[in-house]
Amino acid sequence: MEFTNSVGLAYSKLPIPKTYCYANKGQQLQSLPFLAQHQLQKIAIDAASHWVLQENTKAALNALNQFILQNTNTAK
Repeated sequence: MEFTNSVGLAYSKLPIPKTYCYANKGQQLQSLPFLAQHQLQKIAIDAASHWVLQENTKAALNALNQFILQNTNTAK
């Protein structure tokens, strides 16, 4: 089943740097084909389910930090 909805489409069209962080287990894996189809950057976080920040704080914050560092000079 392909994941599509108005929020996902609006997200894909945002004219800003973005990345989708997701737990590598759970229902959010249904979003991966949509993200690939729209060539959206994504980062898998080793976590048990939906709550990646609470379940793996260190990995989630490291991913956020890397995203900010990669996009600091390109954001205008």
